[in-house]
Amino acid sequence: MMETLAGVAFAALWVLLWLWTPTDFVLWGKKPEYPEPYRPPEAPQPDLSFIGKVGDAHTPLRPVGSVLIDGEQHTARTQGEFIDAGQPVVVLRWAAGELIVEAIGDRR
Repeated sequence: MMETLAGVAFAALWVLLWLWTPTDFVLWGKKPEYPEPYRPPEAPQPDLSFIGKVGDAHTPLRPVGSVLIDGEQHTARTQGEFIDAGQPVVVLRWAAGELIVEAIGDRR
């Protein structure tokens, strides 16, 4: 008697599990629903129009701070040196969402 009940329970469980497999989708013409694949956010694109522009250090750059270029505030990083607020700077390049700057007069 127990073997029969165990066999029936196993068969019922097997049928229920089988109904949620890709085989069921093929047999009954159902289309599986898959979650939307993960798409990482797009990286910021470099704004090369800033290269060579001159501005002022809005805050002290030690080595990260902000600069004013054309009246707009931007995050900037130096190449390791400290620049005091108000000192003129020139943009060398754009990297990782920040402007890389140096103080005017420090070019070698």
